[in-house]
Amino acid sequence: MGTYISRHLRHGTLQVKIHRQIFLRSCVPTSVMELTLLSVCISLLCIPLLCFLWRKSTTKLPAGAPAPPGPTPFPVIGNIPNLLRGGELHRALAGLSASYGPVMSLRLGMATTVVLSSPAAAHEALHKKDGAVSNRWVPDSANVMGHSGISMVWLPSSSPLWKHLRTVASTLLFTSRRLGASRAIQEQKVRELVAHFRASSGSPVRIALPVFSAVLNMMSSVLFSEDVVKLGSVTGQEFKELIADSVAETTKSNISDFYPFLRGLDLSRRRRAVTANLDRFYQFFDAVIDRRLSSTTETHGDLLDSLLELHAKSQLERPVIRALLTDLFIAGSHTTTTTVEWAMAELLRNPIKIARARAELKEAFGSGNAEEGDLAKLPYLQAVLKETLRLHPPGPLLLPHEVSESGVTLGGFSVPKGARVFINVWAIGRDPEVWPEPEAFTPERFLEREVDFRGRSFEYIPFGSGRRACPGMPLAVAVVPMVLASLLHEFEWRLPDGMVPGDVDLSDRFGAALELAVPLRAVPIWAKGSQDLVMELTLFSVCISLLCILLLLCFLWNQSTKSSTGAPAPPGPTPFPVIGNIPNLIPGGELHRALARLSAFYGPVMSLRLGMVTTVVLSSPGAAHEALQKKDGAVSNRWIPDSTRVGGYSSISMVWLPSSSPLWKQLRTVASTVLFTSRRLGASHAIQERKARELVAHFRASSGSPVRVALPVFSAVLNMMSGVLFSEDVVEMGSVSGQEFMELIADTVAESIKPNISDLFPFLSALDLSGGRRVAAAKLVRFDKFFDAVIDRRQNSAEKHCDLLESLLELPAKSQLERPVIRALLTDLFIAGSHTTTTTVEWAMAELLRNPTKMAKARAELKEAFGSGNAEEGDLANLPYLQAVIKETMRLHPPAPLLLPHEVSESGVTLGGFSVPKGARVFINVWAIGRDAEVWPEPEVFAPERFLDREVDFRGRSFEYIPFGSGRRACPGMPLAVAVVPMVLASLLHEFEWRLPDGMVPGDVDLSDRFAAALELAVPLRAVPIWAKGTQHLGP
Repeated sequence: MGTYISRHLRHGTLQVKIHRQIFLRSCVPTSVMELTLLSVCISLLCIPLLCFLWRKSTTKLPAGAPAPPGPTPFPVIGNIPNLLRGGELHRALAGLSASYGPVMSLRLGMATTVVLSSPAAAHEALHKKDGAVSNRWVPDSANVMGHSGISMVWLPSSSPLWKHLRTVASTLLFTSRRLGASRAIQEQKVRELVAHFRASSGSPVRIALPVFSAVLNMMSSVLFSEDVVKLGSVTGQEFKELIADSVAETTKSNISDFYPFLRGLDLSRRRRAVTANLDRFYQFFDAVIDRRLSSTTETHGDLLDSLLELHAKSQLERPVIRALLTDLFIAGSHTTTTTVEWAMAELLRNPIKIARARAELKEAFGSGNAEEGDLAKLPYLQAVLKETLRLHPPGPLLLPHEVSESGVTLGGFSVPKGARVFINVWAIGRDPEVWPEPEAFTPERFLEREVDFRGRSFEYIPFGSGRRACPGMPLAVAVVPMVLASLLHEFEWRLPDGMVPGDVDLSDRFGAALELAVPLRAVPIWAKGSQDLVMELTLFSVCISLLCILLLLCFLWNQSTKSSTGAPAPPGPTPFPVIGNIPNLIPGGELHRALARLSAFYGPVMSLRLGMVTTVVLSSPGAAHEALQKKDGAVSNRWIPDSTRVGGYSSISMVWLPSSSPLWKQLRTVASTVLFTSRRLGASHAIQERKARELVAHFRASSGSPVRVALPVFSAVLNMMSGVLFSEDVVEMGSVSGQEFMELIADTVAESIKPNISDLFPFLSALDLSGGRRVAAAKLVRFDKFFDAVIDRRQNSAEKHCDLLESLLELPAKSQLERPVIRALLTDLFIAGSHTTTTTVEWAMAELLRNPTKMAKARAELKEAFGSGNAEEGDLANLPYLQAVIKETMRLHPPAPLLLPHEVSESGVTLGGFSVPKGARVFINVWAIGRDAEVWPEPEVFAPERFLDREVDFRGRSFEYIPFGSGRRACPGMPLAVAVVPMVLASLLHEFEWRLPDGMVPGDVDLSDRFAAALELAVPLRAVPIWAKGTQHLGP
């Protein structure tokens, strides 16, 4: 069993290094070592080939029973290459099973491996045919020091010793009496864990290490009444790494497991590594046993005492006791820790869930200690744990089984004796036929579903089932809730500065257990502490001073905005005094996500009060259609953020002017008849092609090295915009000036969407308490100076240009625009066009890198259309899959997830049958509409294919898909975006093969978003461009 990824622990740091395979097409020997390995492998090639052919010819299947389906194996190496492309092993197997079915066969080297990925298949193997499939397949590395011959983990189920050990575990260790007796120990260790985190209150901590140390001490105290490590100490880290490395060595790829006849050579050096680790465990437990045997007077009543009594009766030999303690230590500590860490990660990513869990604990225990309560009677806490184990089972493939009899069938397919059997509980836990919205963390699904941990419901078997189910399940079911409950009850948990819930990285890694690829760091705030008392008292005194004034103003405001239509107000959460519903948004993460979560509860037309301001949120196609088309006249004005009013900008900007304004109508006409006409876009095509070629040349210079995708793309798009607008390049590709311009544009827009006291309490706008006006003024001055210089150069030049600036300066007298208006228009176009286009390209590349089959399909379409030609010179509108990729990207990641806010300009307006007062702000959550499960099947999945048969375009006529808005306030630059984005994306895909940086797999691409200047990737995308027309990769 292997992930085919070699993980080495060096100096306490996990290094990830992909094994080179000489069979891969791009491998060319470049060193003496590679040439040596190549010659050795060629020398050995004939032997496994003969064995492969012999095995194929001698494997007999029962008459009439076909072999399970699966990908066609390559000669000698079998299906190993099929797994190398799929990321972590459980994900790779799930991806293949989606194509070949829930009972799938693979050949890994010489070994037949059957993968089961459905509840029914697991039920048949673990229940109906448990006797024939209950043996373990034993990795070669587990045979060192005779460990597999005495280990309860690896012994065959028919072995008398295995039966004896299983009896010992179930009657001595994991009985209700034993667990009850150890409860005091568990409570004590949890209190020590709480004290450790309390000492770090207010500072970011890595959660896993202290939890591991506490769990390890629980285990050691139950087993032999000693603490092993000090909480969070270096010895704890070393023990954690030893346990992780010991298990990881058995899961690493091993030539001996693929070609058993080569075991004696130990070519992968697994035996040597495992021997060293196992010897450390044996020495440790020998010392523990010696100390106990040398103590003739004291008895402890722990497991070791019970085992030594059996030893005295010659019923257990010392090596067996040592192996049993090793197995229990390894199996119990690391998996328990990872489960707690996963639960905390999911809760921190879902603030509403963590609030509900803490509320349940608060109601149950008040100010008491959670670890002393009856945790089994806390349904939501138990549901959180079940949901965590569904999404992140500690053993995603359990431990591998082996078929011990001939004539066995699974799912109607014949499985030969000796075949290895993997049960992909990770895939079963995410089966959409069993679990609605399987990727969503939804503990609530377990509140009404009678499913437990005992392996009787085969859609949920995180601990396995049957005779090889995890014997330590009762201890885990006791310890994990106690640790998690104490952490949640005693602390309010926050993310480190600068992080939002969406930044929590849930990428996984298949190592000693299914681990977080990025260890979780969070800030514990002691819930019973007083460190914030001074600040709270200060804020309280200020609030009391303002409360009477604000309450009076709110009352007067409420009276002025009451409905005169007789229709009810839209539903929404009850507002708090003065501040309204602001607290309802804080736990929800990014604003578009917070509003989507609230709308899921209150409906597609929802009302909030933000400070003194009524805000209506529309989250369905029907509601958007009513507002943007049927009642466009009453809802077409913009709500103007206070920061955009500086220097009179909002009164001359096409973005913010009311739609009834003559200037807005004039600017809109200029945009549609001068800039974004078919003739103008056709004339600018040559500029776009040239900039796309420059972008390709820039990435070509970095071929083979990781690059940040966004900055060169932004520079190219910015120069496209400036070339079309005023025939100049603004920045050098990927330069520092490009970075500065990118940040200036991003900061300018971000200032308009930041929380601002003046926007929440308009009567305070003159004070500019949030400083929004001052910051925005500084940004706009920079733009004004920049465009003044551009205009001056043009007016001082006799040369003529066929660009927008020339057209603006030559408008007839009756349509002449004043210089500040021209400057504001250029600023609007620059800001709106460059950053949103860049983020769309970056999102598309991120989604394609995370979905290699989609990228391959897009590149194949380009290859077929253009061959070795340049994509930017072709007719990109006739590439249906490329267009579908862009549409799907904008469905999932619209540049403006809430569009720009509207404002109701008339009285008596209703939306969705609800009264909306004049002056109310209207947000249209196109991000939520694009993920509406009633409109889009599997809305969270990146599936461009959905647009191949769906007549939906960007023009705002289909209200389930309005990334550019609709109606009179739809984005006027849409035609340019629809031209530029495909050209840039097609050039990148056609000219380069894109790979992820070393150590990353597709599942590692972080799709967390951040609501800033546009809907941006929270973690900028880095990837490796490989020039597709280069010669750096010779070979077939």
